[in-house]
Amino acid sequence: MKPINWRNTIGGTVLSLSMILGMAVVLSPTAQAQYDRGQWDRGRLARFAFALGYDRGYSDAAERSYRSYRDIQRYREGTEGYENPMGTRAIFQSNFRRGFAQGFMDGRANRARRFSQSDADRIRAELSERRGGDQGRDFVHIADQNGYRDGLRFGHMDSHRGSRRGDFDSISTFRSGMTGYRSQFGDRGAYRQAYREGFRRGYEEGFNGRG
Repeated sequence: MKPINWRNTIGGTVLSLSMILGMAVVLSPTAQAQYDRGQWDRGRLARFAFALGYDRGYSDAAERSYRSYRDIQRYREGTEGYENPMGTRAIFQSNFRRGFAQGFMDGRANRARRFSQSDADRIRAELSERRGGDQGRDFVHIADQNGYRDGLRFGHMDSHRGSRRGDFDSISTFRSGMTGYRSQFGDRGAYRQAYREGFRRGYEEGFNGRG
């Protein structure tokens, strides 16, 4: 009978278990699953929502059209900028509202602005920098959202002033189409096009009181 080489047997078993455990570490953790689905960790989602809400609240305070941030629809909804893959909607909503309230109060008191759209964009871009292939899709989305936000603001202002619907080409922000652009995004033309499309959509909704 051939003797059993226990050293080799034990070594092989340990190696097999290590390989299995290694695969489990790579494939199974929640963080990796969230990464693959495009979801964000809780802290990053909260930071993004707060910065975005702060920027919106500060901008709305400058219009002097509202007595309180609680009167503003996007504060009450608290979901502007949210997308399903980001993670828990309630976390986003809570932090967006906190940021909005703080931004509104800072803007109303003429305090220095602490967060802007570019800060929110930078937090959002962290994911595309890690995932590489998604960056093109992300920057077009960012451009669209930046344009939508600015168009909504101009539409609200014209509506509150009783002005006629604006000529987009007379608005320097629309003509430039580069608000929020970062060199890492690359294609300036694609960014400008997406920004202007978002601006038109936002303006119409703001002017007609839907945003």
